[in-house]
Amino acid sequence: MQQKLIMKPSMSQTLLTRFTFNIPDIDSLFPGFKAGDFAVLYGPQSLNSLTSLLCVRAQLPANLGGLESNVVFIDCANSSSLSNIQFQLDAKDPLERVLNMRVYTAYRLTSLIMEKLQDAVENQDAKLVVVSDIACPFLYDNVNDQEAKTVYSQIMSYLANFAKKHHIIIIATYLTMKAAEETMSCRK
Repeated sequence: MQQKLIMKPSMSQTLLTRFTFNIPDIDSLFPGFKAGDFAVLYGPQSLNSLTSLLCVRAQLPANLGGLESNVVFIDCANSSSLSNIQFQLDAKDPLERVLNMRVYTAYRLTSLIMEKLQDAVENQDAKLVVVSDIACPFLYDNVNDQEAKTVYSQIMSYLANFAKKHHIIIIATYLTMKAAEETMSCRK
């Protein structure tokens, strides 16, 4: 009779396949992201702080839970807190490894995602893309409601497919209406 030894992966091996927030309370509820994931985080303005943290963590070496990667950050309507990052990594400014692209209109966001995202990811060798407050540009009065719904749906589908195809993580935030109004940059 033969026995097969089945070993569970160690915790450190499991963590290498997941990109987490490294905040125990959050990590106990959510296992983290893996390559090929597209996620939309819905909630208050504090989501932007969490995604800023992920932008810094993505730059860390894998043995510290990072992705060893640059980041593409799409800031919709100047809603992020990315410029408030005060961390230092290897005595370098972490913002040097973040390509920050700002958009203020739904048309510009659509163009950037559909026509320029692939080049940005490849040029930056990025394994993480963050889209801050993805719905904001679609909430302006100058965007027809039906057109906004159609284009928004196309963008979401495109991002999901892009993440899978390129084996990267894409995270978008969608702020609550109250949070969006508090930024004063996104009013209907």
